Amino acid sequence: MFPFLLCFAVDVAVVDEIQMIRDPGRGWAWTRALLGLNAKEVHVCGEASTIGLVKELAIAAGEEVEVRRYKRLTELTVEDYALQTLDNVHPGDCIVCFSKRDIHYVTREIERRGHEVAVIYGG
Repeated sequence: MFPFLLCFAVDVAVVDEIQMIRDPGRGWAWTRALLGLNAKEVHVCGEASTIGLVKELAIAAGEEVEVRRYKRLTELTVEDYALQTLDNVHPGDCIVCFSKRDIHYVTREIERRGHEVAVIYGG
């Protein structure tokens, strides 16, 4: 999944969505990303519930750990009404899909409307 990780050294690397390291089916990929990086400094972003596991892995690998917590810059709100149509999507919105087929369809449709899309797969 991350074949490029060991090919070259970098000063700083960032691993996002680190909570996926706890996923029974795909956690190996995040573990490999975290431990296989050839970087002077690694920043890990994700749910606070993963801090203990990440600290244990880093300490076991002989690495120093510094935990920094950041406050969200924008408030996360849940709408109390249905979206109705993808024409009503605005920058910053999050849409949850429950199948890969739906993810790909919704991604294409939102991009067709001129928006950039980021996709996160999860169980």
